[in-house]
Amino acid sequence: MDIDKKANTLSVITEPITLEDVYLGPFEIKLELHRLAELYKSAPYHCIALDPHPAAASGDVTHPHVTGDRLCEGEGYASIRAALEQGRICDFFTIVRGILNTYSPDSPYVSLSDWEGVPCYDCGHITDGENSYYCGFCDNTYCEECSTYCPHCDETVCLGCVGKCELCEDQICPNCVRKCSECGALCCKSCLEEGICLNCQKELEVENEQPGNQITSSNRDEKSDKDIELAG
Repeated sequence: MDIDKKANTLSVITEPITLEDVYLGPFEIKLELHRLAELYKSAPYHCIALDPHPAAASGDVTHPHVTGDRLCEGEGYASIRAALEQGRICDFFTIVRGILNTYSPDSPYVSLSDWEGVPCYDCGHITDGENSYYCGFCDNTYCEECSTYCPHCDETVCLGCVGKCELCEDQICPNCVRKCSECGALCCKSCLEEGICLNCQKELEVENEQPGNQITSSNRDEKSDKDIELAG
């Protein structure tokens, strides 16, 4: 036990902790005596990783139940406060040490199975934070092989959420897909003009060029002459 009279703290250092073959290193349990009056407002102690091996997904998580030096006490909450209230300092350190040496898979900040990386939601492959990609359309994380990006907005999107333009076959995210008002084809923004796809645009142009669908200059002159006669 280390006593720091100036800082008014008591500290003990645990042995190096390993949970399910994941090495987490030793922790310093530091009790701040001047904060015991705040016992039921906030925890008056810290669990500091001395040889940190944090989770790949978060550098603040140094233990499945420790984030930012704060321990998730779980069922030990009442026992810890009872020990401190009654001045059983040795029991307090023993309880906290016991929690640090225990893994609860139901409530970790990061599970031990994901400690070295983040599992792809699609294929399950574990990747580190730099090589994982978040899809905002389904709120899941994917590896590089199971994700792509929308060339129209550069948004990351998983292969399950990405669509394909029926005209140019470019990949498009749900935000960039558009529906042709004529044929209902799902297209990217580049393949639409005034809500009509390029294929329908061409068909409309062909229809307008067919005989009977155009008003020629001679037709316009004949119509004008008749209007003049009727007016006379």
